[in-house]
Amino acid sequence: MPGIDVIVIGAGFAGLAAARRLMDDGFDVLVLEAQDRIGGRVFTLRRDNDPAIELGAELLHTDENPLIEWCRANDIDTHAVGGSRRIEEGFEKELAATLDSLTAPTSAESVSDYLRNISDEGARRVLLEAFQTQTGRESLRRTSALDACNELRLELEHGEFMGVNNTRVVDGNDRIAEALGAGLEIVRRAPVERISWTAEGVEVSVSIDDSHVTYSAERVVITVPLGVLKNNDIQFDPALPVEKQRAILDIISLDIVKILYVFDGKVWNADQNAVLLENAALQAIWESTYPGRSDDRTVIAGWALGHRARRLLAVSADDAIAGGLAAIRNALQEQSIEPRSTSFHSWTADPFTRGAYSHLPPGAHPESRRRLAEPTGNVLFWAGEATAAYRPRTMSGAYTSGLRAAAEVTASLAAPRSILPEKVTNR
Repeated sequence: MPGIDVIVIGAGFAGLAAARRLMDDGFDVLVLEAQDRIGGRVFTLRRDNDPAIELGAELLHTDENPLIEWCRANDIDTHAVGGSRRIEEGFEKELAATLDSLTAPTSAESVSDYLRNISDEGARRVLLEAFQTQTGRESLRRTSALDACNELRLELEHGEFMGVNNTRVVDGNDRIAEALGAGLEIVRRAPVERISWTAEGVEVSVSIDDSHVTYSAERVVITVPLGVLKNNDIQFDPALPVEKQRAILDIISLDIVKILYVFDGKVWNADQNAVLLENAALQAIWESTYPGRSDDRTVIAGWALGHRARRLLAVSADDAIAGGLAAIRNALQEQSIEPRSTSFHSWTADPFTRGAYSHLPPGAHPESRRRLAEPTGNVLFWAGEATAAYRPRTMSGAYTSGLRAAAEVTASLAAPRSILPEKVTNR
């Protein structure tokens, strides 16, 4: 099929990482992005006279984060800001022994069910503490116990717990997106409507300014958010194999609301970098001010996930902002503070994301992420945080998934093509 070598769909961190690696390896690459900006669910908002604020992903988690090394290599300044998670000395050894002593949960069990069935009170206490500090998960009854335990084992294997040490990009996360995207051919405002694929390659149909355009390539890397796939916003011809469709259905996209408040003066007075809240509109708040700023302003991020996010989405943005402000005032015991500006954002309401990051609920197949990541017919390749074997739900997970997909594409173009049927039928 004539045309360019590889089309990358989506200019988030996964798509940009894949496209840059493929371009550096000598391939002719075209990136198609539905929105008028790059970065995906990394969205740095810059307004006159206000500090830059992150409406999406904000922190680089753990010291051994590949994006921290990438920033250093590309002269992007970062600053360690600590974390909200505390791991007592000896806890890792205690957790490892506890996991080894227990029967592994089934894929059908929630964390709540699994804990309820543990008779050893000490083991239950250790696991509950570990589960409660896992970053960015749904409630315990809506979380797969098997996936949560597997993540704990990976953290022990790598010797790093997410949330203990965090790093912030000094001038905003969009600096990473800009550097990754430099020199790439990116068509913006080009939402993909259809992907037709055979053993010979792909045709990708997009809508640009009310016109329909078709691009051809030998391979395509699909990095769109999981919510877009679940909503069938992209039609595949032939249909995706049943196992791929099941993986898309198994993994869910979380509802998350993030509200940013900009205050005059230094108003953050908590001892730690972040505060978890009980019985409040927000689930957590943290100081989100970029380090090194010369002005006297404070940015506080408020965050809600799952059922608390859905409660905020059920009311107006103004009411959600007011409820969040009340939670901040109570947490900081500063009833008189008033923000100079606010920003409300929900990735669930965004038609190009249809949800925040991915999550495995009880009943999901434990290999769902791997199945989503597997190439289809040696022609369709998959990346994005939902496909990441390690650190899904993070910028680094998205970034490394893009590198993995690029390596798979390179290997496929160096090897004979697989033979595909004219049509793939679901049975």
